Amino acid sequence: MYRVQMETGINKTKFTLSAVVFSLLLLLVACGSSSTTAPESAAPTSTAVPVAQATDAPTSQPAAAQPGAALWPGIAPGGKHGGTVSTYAVGNPGVWDPHRSPSGASMEHISKAYNQVLQWNPIQPGEIIGDLAESWEATDSGNTYIFRIHPDIRWWDGDDLTADDVAFSINRMIEPDEPRPRAGIIRTYVESAEALDLTSVKVSLKYPAAAFFSYMASDYMKIVPKHVIEAGVEINNFDNLMGSGPFKPTEFVQGDVVRFDRNEDYFKGDLPYFDAIDAFIIVDNSRAIAAFLSEQIQLCTFPYCDFVFEEFQLLEDKAKDFLDIWWEPASIIGWANLNVQHPPLDDPRVQRAIYLAIDRNEIIDGVGGPVELSAGSPFSPTFSRTEEEILQIPGFRVTADGKKDPADLEEARRLLADAGFPNGEGFPKMDMVIRTVVAVYADMGTIIKQQLKDNLGIADIELRLMESAAGLEAYRNGEWDMAAQFVGLINTDPEDILQQVYSEQGAWNWSRWSSPEYEDLFTRQSREQDPVKRKEIIREMELYLYETPKHAIELFWKKHAWVVSKDIGGFVAAPQLVNCCMKLEHLWFK
Repeated sequence: MYRVQMETGINKTKFTLSAVVFSLLLLLVACGSSSTTAPESAAPTSTAVPVAQATDAPTSQPAAAQPGAALWPGIAPGGKHGGTVSTYAVGNPGVWDPHRSPSGASMEHISKAYNQVLQWNPIQPGEIIGDLAESWEATDSGNTYIFRIHPDIRWWDGDDLTADDVAFSINRMIEPDEPRPRAGIIRTYVESAEALDLTSVKVSLKYPAAAFFSYMASDYMKIVPKHVIEAGVEINNFDNLMGSGPFKPTEFVQGDVVRFDRNEDYFKGDLPYFDAIDAFIIVDNSRAIAAFLSEQIQLCTFPYCDFVFEEFQLLEDKAKDFLDIWWEPASIIGWANLNVQHPPLDDPRVQRAIYLAIDRNEIIDGVGGPVELSAGSPFSPTFSRTEEEILQIPGFRVTADGKKDPADLEEARRLLADAGFPNGEGFPKMDMVIRTVVAVYADMGTIIKQQLKDNLGIADIELRLMESAAGLEAYRNGEWDMAAQFVGLINTDPEDILQQVYSEQGAWNWSRWSSPEYEDLFTRQSREQDPVKRKEIIREMELYLYETPKHAIELFWKKHAWVVSKDIGGFVAAPQLVNCCMKLEHLWFK
């Protein structure tokens, strides 16, 4: 069992990370409900929520065939209506079509306009409840899901939202050869979706996959209007947005602000509470901190605030009377990415040499924390080998005083020379794309650039700073050589990071690294119904990823935090998930 103690000037929270929330979700669905509803007699308070406990082994057991029940009528009882909340957004949306969204930098804006079939409970994180769905059941031994949609939901143009829209949207998410960076992750599981009547949707799976259920609760799995898209309207255009969500986008000024007004015809009773949201796009951390300190900003729009540890400490010291800081376990991996389609990065010897030459401790010191499991496993601390075990693996080994193990550097130089570049001689000029959406990307890139020069003699690397959306477009188009990035979990199951980063069609595997051995292991673990056997396969996959030349260079796992005004009611941090709960429908001014 891996334990982590997190402290701030506001609170101290101890999380016991023994396994995945996912296993608990399966039990809850099998019992006929997502969970018990919070008592409606008391309004939720901003207190820390422990990570849900489950078994030590991950599970792919399908949900049982009992109905689940929607809980949204009990979300945030006692909230107050009124007011415009000002939020800190880390970047321009880049896209407006939710199925084309690659990251939280766009979904933090898009999410407020649409709904999912399911959602993570924003006031009891760790459980799944209905969003559009009133109830659901799994049949045919987990090969089929039936979702029953609330009958009184309307698109903003007044048309009814029906099961046809839901089936259309799910089929659109899995559409082949279309850009579906995050929504397309369910292609692995879903065969097809069809409307049985106006309120019932049947989803047929390729095999019993419990991960499908929790993915459907992600903010990326939005239901879009069939009648609008089939009329030829481009919903990736801001002016054409047609949603069902709690807030309607009314204005978008590139690099400045996205404004939202309350949907007065929303189907969730009293929700939402805010009259309006002004999401201010701030890419400079000093400006964002100044806005929080002057109380011009009340919370982060993104799933977390893009500050380094020292900046959080500054806010604690200067604003503890009017701001809360919520620390959460690591759910963000920092990594470097190689375009394995570009010579000489297509050479496994070069890939392995760079992997071995990176000094992760130096990067962690330069980034400034906070980190958890600094050794940089492919999996989050919940599932990975212990740090002591990882530090025995080539690439991660250190000397007694914490320095890079000379044996790893010697092997890295040997491999590079064997590839035709002794001491880096003749190695071509490379660029490293750095998206300005996260401040520490530039720090990571600068340190990696210097390490490759010092440790391998690779001296000609140019850092190419790019606005967030432009950087993502460069990745998609293959117009990059190297990158320094974070990836945030959208599902607590280890299958999430395996899909996003390492699978050939993964959202963050931009150069389409592929390995038949890896894909075979992935398929085996995904279909394995015995949780103990599945854990054994995942351990085998972890070792394979440590030892195999590839595109991904894992660096560290990062803790994250939210900054929230004490004037905001209803906020509860979501443990181990950064890509959820972005609609903000449940929050209010006290």
